[in-house]
Amino acid sequence: MAYTYELSGPTPTLPAGTLRNPTPRTSDNFGFAVGISGAPYYMAAVGAPFDGTTAFQKGAAYTFGLDTGEPFLGTMSLLPASPVGQGKNLTVSFAGWQDENPPLSYTVLIDDVVVSPFGSSASRMIIGPTAEGTHTLKGWITDSSGNRTELTQNFTVIVTPEDWRFQYFGTTENAGNAADLADPDGDGNNNQLEYVAGTVPVDRESRFRARVEPVLGQPQWKRLIFSPRLAGRTYVVKACEDMQQAEFSILTITMMSDNGDERTVTDLIATSPMKLYVVEITMP
Repeated sequence: MAYTYELSGPTPTLPAGTLRNPTPRTSDNFGFAVGISGAPYYMAAVGAPFDGTTAFQKGAAYTFGLDTGEPFLGTMSLLPASPVGQGKNLTVSFAGWQDENPPLSYTVLIDDVVVSPFGSSASRMIIGPTAEGTHTLKGWITDSSGNRTELTQNFTVIVTPEDWRFQYFGTTENAGNAADLADPDGDGNNNQLEYVAGTVPVDRESRFRARVEPVLGQPQWKRLIFSPRLAGRTYVVKACEDMQQAEFSILTITMMSDNGDERTVTDLIATSPMKLYVVEITMP
């Protein structure tokens, strides 16, 4: 017999596998010479110079497919690419996978729930999540021996402006109460701001709020408090000291804290007699 070793593994001095002569003979010298090829085939050729299977001591060479374990070298892709709309049709594709034990099978999961079951098709049509935010796409690539490779990637679900208008106004058109600059609930936030801020455009109590407060005992500090702060959005506070120029720059010397959906950003150099603050909100 001959032994194989995984030199880069945790136990390089212990055999990782055993190659045996399928028709062993005494003194056949099986294993006298061994050759191994790497990717993509992972084959081994083992010589037995005194093998007598076909004729007395004629010798033979045997080839073996080495099961290296998990499928390798492939990719998993999501179309359309992140970010995607709520409940949209998505395509998950697997390509380039190799293994010594075909055929390969594929499984697709979202947030650890199987959405496309174990099967041979390498292209899967699925319906994406409806929940806004970050989700996890997972693919399992499995060979006929049960060896499995797992790939994971995150993607983001967003509410598109058209979906948002239809949800609240029953239309996808940028017109009437659904227009970007309209304020149908009269709360001072137009629809464009309500969409970006994640608030409800038909509820006066659901609006983006911001206020500036002094800091007790710190006359050169100012505290900007705003809400709601939602997952998946980026909030950047900027300030301007020249009202005529209105050139806003990012606050860099600050302290920040969160309390539920409320964020407090403290400006530590609020020394100007007049300072205007804005909160820049960015969706994925």
